[in-house]
Amino acid sequence: RVVVRIRPELEHEAGDAMTASVLEDGTTMRFRGSGGGDQLLPFDTVLDSVSQASLFSKSGVKALVHKACEGHTATVFTFGQTGAGKTYSLLGPLEYMCQLAADIAVHDGNLPSSCCTLMDSARLAKVCEQGLVPRAVQFLFEVLSSGVKDGGASCTAQASCMEIYNECIFDLLQTGSVSSTAPKLDVHQRPAPERGFHVPGLTQVECSTPEALLQVLRQGVAARRVAGHAMSRESSRGHFVFTIELSLVGERPGSGGRLIFADLAGSERLKSAQVVQHLAMSHHNKSLMMLSSCVAALSGCPSAGPATGGSATAPVPAPVNVVFRNSKLTKVLMESLCGKGYTLVLAAISPAERHAEETASTLAFAFRCSNILRQTPEELSSTSGAVEQRRPRTLPKRQPQRASSCCAQLRHRNIEGSTYGRSPWH
Repeated sequence: RVVVRIRPELEHEAGDAMTASVLEDGTTMRFRGSGGGDQLLPFDTVLDSVSQASLFSKSGVKALVHKACEGHTATVFTFGQTGAGKTYSLLGPLEYMCQLAADIAVHDGNLPSSCCTLMDSARLAKVCEQGLVPRAVQFLFEVLSSGVKDGGASCTAQASCMEIYNECIFDLLQTGSVSSTAPKLDVHQRPAPERGFHVPGLTQVECSTPEALLQVLRQGVAARRVAGHAMSRESSRGHFVFTIELSLVGERPGSGGRLIFADLAGSERLKSAQVVQHLAMSHHNKSLMMLSSCVAALSGCPSAGPATGGSATAPVPAPVNVVFRNSKLTKVLMESLCGKGYTLVLAAISPAERHAEETASTLAFAFRCSNILRQTPEELSSTSGAVEQRRPRTLPKRQPQRASSCCAQLRHRNIEGSTYGRSPWH
C-alpha cells in the first residue's frame, strides 16, 4: 500500500507555483513536472495538507496494527526529500512523543477547573503533533487489551531501535551508541526454515505499557545521528528502524507478530546540501540505490538509482535474492518487501515548484512500490531465496506499461541524486 502526503506550503516558498495536488477521489495525484503538462498518478491514498490525526486514520496504519496482532509482519517506511515531512509524519516532535492521548486530567476538587482545562489543552496540543508511531503504539495496546478481554491469548511486547550508518548497524538503546567506539552489529540470515535476515545482539526491551514502549522509542530517536546543512538544520545521517516484537506468553519472540517502522535517510546531492560528511552520504546513497533496484525488480519497472532518474532503457536489475544481499538496508527490509507480511510506504513530497525534480523522483519510487503485490506463502521459495513473480488473479497488477511510462515521464533528465532527510518542518 502506498500513501502520498503533500505537506503544506512553507513561508519561504510563498510565490512558488504548486506542482502537486490531489483530485476529489483522494487517490489520484495531479503532478506537473519540469517538462510541462499535467500527469495523473494513481495511488492507494493521497493526502494534501492534512493533520497528523487524519494521516493516522486514513493511511491504513490501524489495519497494520491489527495484522501484527494476528501474527503477521507489518511494516511502515517513509521516503521523501529533505523538508517534505517524512520524519514529522512518522514520529512527530521528540518532546511530544511520550504524551498519552488518554492521560486526561481528573478534576478531584483539589485543583480549580481552570487548571484542569489548561492541562487538557496542553495535552491535546502535544497529542495533535504526534506522528504515526506514537499513535500506533497507543492503539496497539488498545487492541491487545480488548483481545484479552474477549478471551484471547496474552501477548508481551519487546522493542528495539537500530540505526544503519555507514553500512554499519548500531544499537540505539546501548549507552554511547553514537560514539566512534560503539560496537557494530551485523545482519545474519535467519536459520532454516525461516526466511529473511535478523540482527543478533540487538537490545530488546520488554514493555507492558504504552508509556514504557514510548520511552524506548524516545530513547532511540534521541540517539540518532543528525547533522545540519544548507537544506535542513537536523538531517538524519542514517536509516532508523524501530521494531516491536509481539510474543504469545510462553512462546518465542515474534510468535505473535511484528511491527516495523523505518525512517529512511534520503539521498542528497553534495553541491546542494553542502554536507562535509561525504562518506556517510555515499553509504546511504548506495543503500537507497540498492533499495530502488530491489523495488524495481519486484515491480517489473526499470530503475536507475534511488528514484533519482536515468534513462528509461536502464539495464534489467540483478536477481532479487542478489539485490537484497548488496545492502544492510535491503536485508533488513527483505521480509517487508517480498515476504508474506504487509507493508505501507509513506511518500512525503513538497508541492513547491522549486522541488519539482525531487518530487518527481519520490513519485517515481512510490509508483514502482505500488506495483509490488503481497506474496502468498506458496509463492515464496523456502530454499533458493528467489521470489517467484506470480500474482494472485483476484488482485491484478497495475498496468506495467503505465508504471514504466510513468517513471520515464517523471524523469525528464538524468539527476545525479535527489535530496531527502529531516528538516525543521518535521
